[in-house]
Amino acid sequence: MQTKPSSVFFILCSLNVATHVNCAWKYSFGKIYTYNYLTNISTMDRNEQSTAHLRLQAIVHLSPLITHQDSFIFKLQASSAMIEGARTPEQPLYLTSKYFSVLKWTSGHIDNVYMPQDTPIHVANLLKGIASLLQFNSTPQQIDTSGSCYAAYEDLGSTLKMSKSHCTGNKVVWTNKHKILGINVTSSHTSHYDFSDDIIQEVTSRESYDITLNIRSTAGFSVNSWQSLKFVSAADVPVMKAKNIDEILELLNKESSSMITKTSLSITKEESCSLSCKKPKKHLDKLQSFLGPENVSTVTAVNAFLELVTRWRLESKKQNLVDVLKDEKNSEIVLPLIDILAAVQTSTSHKALQEVMSFTDNEEDITRQERYLQAMAFSTHPIQSVLATLLVMYKTGTSNEKLMESIALTLGAVSHTYSMTDRNNSQSQIVEDIKSEIVSRLKNCTDEHCYLVQLRTLANAKFPDLIDVLSEHAQSNQPMVAKEALKAIERLPVNSIPNKTKKILVEIFSQHSKPQEVTVRSAALMVLLSSDPSLDDIQEVISQLADERDNELIVYVLDLMSDKAKNNRHFRNLIRSMLAQPNISSYHLWSRMGFSSAFSGLIAKTPDTSATYGMFMENSGMGIMRHSRSDFNLINNQQITPFLSFNLYTRGMDGLAGEEDPSQFEEDEDTSTTAGMSLDVLGVSLRPTVFFDGVADLMSSVWNAPDEPILALQGNILLHDHSQQIALQNGFLVDLNVLGGLSIDLSGSISISLWDRNSASLVNNSGAMVVQGETKIFNGPYEIGSKFTMESAATIEFSTVVSFYETPFDICLKMNHPAFILRNNIESYEHLGSHAARTKHKISKISHVNAASFPFHTRNSKQCKSMDTNDD
Repeated sequence: MQTKPSSVFFILCSLNVATHVNCAWKYSFGKIYTYNYLTNISTMDRNEQSTAHLRLQAIVHLSPLITHQDSFIFKLQASSAMIEGARTPEQPLYLTSKYFSVLKWTSGHIDNVYMPQDTPIHVANLLKGIASLLQFNSTPQQIDTSGSCYAAYEDLGSTLKMSKSHCTGNKVVWTNKHKILGINVTSSHTSHYDFSDDIIQEVTSRESYDITLNIRSTAGFSVNSWQSLKFVSAADVPVMKAKNIDEILELLNKESSSMITKTSLSITKEESCSLSCKKPKKHLDKLQSFLGPENVSTVTAVNAFLELVTRWRLESKKQNLVDVLKDEKNSEIVLPLIDILAAVQTSTSHKALQEVMSFTDNEEDITRQERYLQAMAFSTHPIQSVLATLLVMYKTGTSNEKLMESIALTLGAVSHTYSMTDRNNSQSQIVEDIKSEIVSRLKNCTDEHCYLVQLRTLANAKFPDLIDVLSEHAQSNQPMVAKEALKAIERLPVNSIPNKTKKILVEIFSQHSKPQEVTVRSAALMVLLSSDPSLDDIQEVISQLADERDNELIVYVLDLMSDKAKNNRHFRNLIRSMLAQPNISSYHLWSRMGFSSAFSGLIAKTPDTSATYGMFMENSGMGIMRHSRSDFNLINNQQITPFLSFNLYTRGMDGLAGEEDPSQFEEDEDTSTTAGMSLDVLGVSLRPTVFFDGVADLMSSVWNAPDEPILALQGNILLHDHSQQIALQNGFLVDLNVLGGLSIDLSGSISISLWDRNSASLVNNSGAMVVQGETKIFNGPYEIGSKFTMESAATIEFSTVVSFYETPFDICLKMNHPAFILRNNIESYEHLGSHAARTKHKISKISHVNAASFPFHTRNSKQCKSMDTNDD
């Protein structure tokens, strides 16, 4: 029978088995009640391959000092304590008679706790954990060592069951805004009380925590804690003559070597300098060699990155971090050090970086400033002072256009993360100030570059309430401006895109109001398809294709829809319902052939997560690329998290090939021949790169193409970043930390042969990822814990070969990855006392992943086969 908390008081006083909870307990003066106390704690990995265990037992003495109706003053002491582990022999835990607690107990609730001031923290925590077992009351809110909890009661006949939930002692300090990179923690906590002879005969309490990574549920931990307090005997002792709590404390103060003070049942964390007592320079000395340029995108670099982030988060002195950055010995590793300090995300690290960075107008080399801004853009839990600094930099500005754009993009990215970390942050004054400043600049823009920068900033910021501003600029007469606005809309949550915006998207594609550049139309369609379009929206799009002049656009649109239908059941049903209409299912429409394509496929799949790729290529009728987009996503529980997006674009290239594409949008006469690249990582747009602007610049690029690959992105990024603290009822604390990092090196090269009339490009994306997790369960010098580490390093190569010997051009795309290794390490450890040896148990497992090539659409496969045959 489930009992409502509001009726528990009546039940506890009316049932024989529990009549004396707060009615007439018969704990007598002149008696000392002895109990056996036992607590077991264990933690293990999800596969139960390595376990750490702690067992603590003691004799507990409970002495009633004052009774008054439903109130008691108890003195609680513990003695003969012993502690042991799974691999650690039993040893004494010294609890002298000088350590005790005085409890004011009323109607099942402990109102106040008193202890000598010199009680060691771990002893105080242990006594509070035992005292919490004595607490139960009829209210739904209970406060004990677990914090403030919701309590529900159930009468089981001879026993009373209490279930606790939503305890404030279980607190997430910070976590990643991307759910797929987050942690899931489920818990249960129940206690059973056995009352007979009008005293507590036995109390047992069990609590468990199941901790898993969202991206991989087989990685994680379980924590289990069990307590038992069992009555043994009662014996006579001298009576303390006192009438109230003040007189009791006065008498006990005379006996105690330390003043007795009031405290609470909340447990206290005993700080240790095991990580923070060394200066940052000492930490760096042993890891410096792993941060060099030769170790970029290696597992060793990521491990060094994560270790220094962990240790330097405890550093409180700014000058110690400044000294590391300014040390000449570190000149070759300054860039990874900037990554580390940006990832630390404390006010100390932020101030240290600000002291050594200069953003003045006379800066010629902005490599360090750009790296700093790039690293800040991937903050996982930014503090407000960082946002305030970026806003000042954005307002102040700099004459260097590249640096100014990076400042703006970082401001947008950090604003979004800050808003996501706390519900109240999105409505904070600083976020409102940032919105106003960006919108104001956008309104005052007078050139295309200004519009592009502000819209890219809004794309990073992802402010849903600015959808109308973005919709307005999506209808711009400038194609580049319109595409950036559409990209910003695509970044917004689907539920924040209203129907009126969807109508605008349909109008842009259908050119109802005015002619549109073809890549603007396709961009509008891409946004529409990702925004849960209606049947009418899709019918309107397809009906426009019947009169469409641009064959490549038709091919691209149909490929795009077919690909979405392949992966989305709801959309597939929409398409099927429309194919019943003769004007839509015509052979003339669906049999079109061309160079444009849209295709997605699977890179890897686990029971929890899928990694996918998407290749979207828009070409002219001559086979010249208009726009190319490569997306790499993570999918978990139907949620899509963008991991990497690589965009290439060209304008005005058809004329150089000797022909004009009649279907192309009529651009301004001063529109130059242009090509460039943009890169998005974890939904954050970085500053785009322009390859060339104008014919002269193009020819210079052809004749002076660098022999070495061009670096597009290099750095260390935090992925997982979760910190959580759990207060167990027995007085022990759990520190849960999961930290994941990525070291990435993305570069590209291109070669053009005017003699052979062909070009070849290669994009090489190499990276190493490490995810580390630990649960440490501790109380003072006594600790046990579990760790796991997942490591891998891999490369994905994407190549394009174009033959322009004759028109239409021949194009072949290929993407593959070489073989690589996945390494998993599991470890459990015990350290029971400052003089005890630290024991550990470790298991390693290596998995081999074979090399693989990823398929594209059938037309590409045929084209590649034909070109390979001709080469032979």
